Amino acid sequence: MSSDTDTGVAPSGPVRPLGHRQRLIWAGQALDPDVPLYNMAHGFTIDGGLDVEAFGRAFDALVASHDSLRTVIETGPDGPGQRILAPTTGSLEVVDLRHRPDPLSAATHWVEDRSRQRLDLERRLYHSALLLAGPETAIWYLNQHHLICDAWSVSLLLGRQGELYQLAVDGALDGVEEGPSYLDFLEAEAEQVGSKGWNRAQAHWRAKLAKPAEPLTFYGPRPDDPGVETTRVEARIDGDRARRLAAFLERPEVAALSPELTAMRFFHTVLVAQLHRIGGTDRVVVGTPFHNRARRAEKRTAGLFMNLYPVVTELAPDETMASLSAKIGAEIFENLQQARHPMAAETENGTFEVVLNYLHVPNETFG
Repeated sequence: MSSDTDTGVAPSGPVRPLGHRQRLIWAGQALDPDVPLYNMAHGFTIDGGLDVEAFGRAFDALVASHDSLRTVIETGPDGPGQRILAPTTGSLEVVDLRHRPDPLSAATHWVEDRSRQRLDLERRLYHSALLLAGPETAIWYLNQHHLICDAWSVSLLLGRQGELYQLAVDGALDGVEEGPSYLDFLEAEAEQVGSKGWNRAQAHWRAKLAKPAEPLTFYGPRPDDPGVETTRVEARIDGDRARRLAAFLERPEVAALSPELTAMRFFHTVLVAQLHRIGGTDRVVVGTPFHNRARRAEKRTAGLFMNLYPVVTELAPDETMASLSAKIGAEIFENLQQARHPMAAETENGTFEVVLNYLHVPNETFG
């Protein structure tokens, strides 16, 4: 195992251009290079006995299997580019907290501290550690820069690490095939620039964004230094309310093309109605991420695929919840037809002030 001062990788491939989404995130990071704006840190609790050495070998195989985890960013005279490094071993840090008076509390503080530390884009775009917090408890910490991952990717890596761990325990890691290449996806996407479909989508997004969004006024005065940390406020829907909501979403007059799309449209409708009610605006623009993995191979590829699109809703004076839901459903469907083009992410600041991030990712668990 290594400490987090080791790179865990060796020089390999040539420098390649960044993808469209990556360029936008790189530019945002470059404005605040010392601030961890795009850290995507997660801690996964693993209960039961764990073979630490096998877990480390499995993680080495995970890094070798996904070129996104072997990516570094290099900036030269022509701007930023990315290089895929050759796989090596020992990139998992092991932190033994079992001697602490309260190992779980110590692990929580460790994760919070490390998640606030920026990742060096030129050395490694992730940090991974296994925290030993008890005889039968471990926490796998994985922090990736948004340049190489999205929510789907995190879930994918969690499930894949569990599969590789079992292979390591069984002594069957030899011959594990490399997963689909994220770099291949980026190169194929770049080849579409200038095509009829690409130009049609570009015209769609430019027309959609030609009219600026009406500002929302209910936030109050903006603080002088808003900082980068956020506070998560949870409101759980469970018990009888969850059962009644599920039954409502199954009604034929409510259902969309899939259960996931039905739920997304429902929450979007409620959000737009609330924004209209408390803000008074009749034109509501909500940023909505789409996972953008249309093909089977893409669903098995770790990397940044997500696009952020504006869903524009014009409310009529006699709008009802039913008509609003239908209007939003049509808007979402229209956006999905153009979803391969990330034009929406090029929007200027102020295009939307609210983002609805409805996450529907593979329900992966470890082991």
